[in-house]
Amino acid sequence: MVKQFTNDAYTKKGDQKAESGDLKGALADYDQAIKNNHQLAPAYNNRALVKKKLGDFEGAVEGLVESLGKV
Repeated sequence: MVKQFTNDAYTKKGDQKAESGDLKGALADYDQAIKNNHQLAPAYNNRALVKKKLGDFEGAVEGLVESLGKV
């Protein structure tokens, strides 16, 4: 049986990966959370922070603007 993750679980997994330094893995989890629920503001916000750490400043700003629209 394949373990199914909720949107919030993907966000939490992304948080854990980001904290451990796996930024690309975190980005993938945040993307999945957002894909599953387009209104998940924390995933947009955290994805933006990871993009900033990866040097994608434009993507980070776009993500923050998107997260503000979800609040």
